[in-house]
This record gives sequence, C-alpha cells and structure tokens, in this order.
Amino acid sequence: MNIISNFNGIEVFFILILGLILFGPEKLPIIAKKLGYYARVSQRIMAQFMDRLNEETGVSDVVNEVKDTLNDTNKAYNGVKETVQPIENAVKQSIRPMPHIASSSTNKDEDAGTESGPEQKVSRQATSADQQQVLNDRVKELEKMVHELRSEIADRDSTQRSKTDV
Repeated sequence: MNIISNFNGIEVFFILILGLILFGPEKLPIIAKKLGYYARVSQRIMAQFMDRLNEETGVSDVVNEVKDTLNDTNKAYNGVKETVQPIENAVKQSIRPMPHIASSSTNKDEDAGTESGPEQKVSRQATSADQQQVLNDRVKELEKMVHELRSEIADRDSTQRSKTDV
C-alpha cells in the first residue's frame, strides 16, 4: 500500500512547500525521517494484522485446500488424458482406412471400365462384410477400453474421497 501513489506531482510539491513554510528547512528532514519510520512501522503492523486475521479465520487453510484440490484435479485430468489418448488414436486409425478401402474398390471398377458382374458383386459384398466385421471387433475393443477407463476413474475418485475424509 503506497500512500504517495495517491497524490499527483502538484499535490506533493504543495505539501513540501507547506511543510517548508510551517517547520522551516532545519526541521523538515527530521520530520520526513520520522514520517518514513512511522509509515514502515504501520506497514509492518498492518502485515502482522493481516497474517493473524488470515490465520484465525482459516483463509490460509482454505487457500491451501483449494490449491491441493486444483493440483489433484490437474493430475486426474492428465491421467485421464493419457488413458484416453490410445483410445483416440485407435479410433482415428480404424476410421481412416474405411473411406480409402471403399473408394479404392469402386474406383478400380470405374477406372478399368469393366462391367460389374455377379462375381464382382459377391466380391464387394464379401469385402463389405469383412470391413463390417473388422469394425464390429474394433468397436468391441473400444467399448472394453472405455469400460476400463470408467472403472479406473471411479477407483481414483474413491481414493481421493478417502484421502479427503481422513
């Protein structure tokens, strides 16, 4: 808390001139020294008062608890992020081949200019069924990973609750 910052230059100059007129040039440095001493003492007393007030009201404890909770939340977020990252990558990998496979099989027929006969329709259906099976298997794997992730999050949550209850 800086008291002088509340005054502009003209006001400070006016106070100095007024002090010079009232107290004279001999006493002005002594008075300024005493004012500086009292300002430092009052700042020290105010800081001690604020520390004691924070201690008695428990504000510092609440601040520490909030910081601890924030740190725990950040750790949990990072843990979930690390756990979800492989699932996200797996989903991206399983989605990418689909348009490529489907477009390449139809483009080959169109590019070659061949007529689609019954054998080619059966072949496309088999490829489509294989793709569907691969996707179904991948979805099951991802569902299993999500289930494991949920149980891990629940375990972490119960561990954090038990720590805060103690």
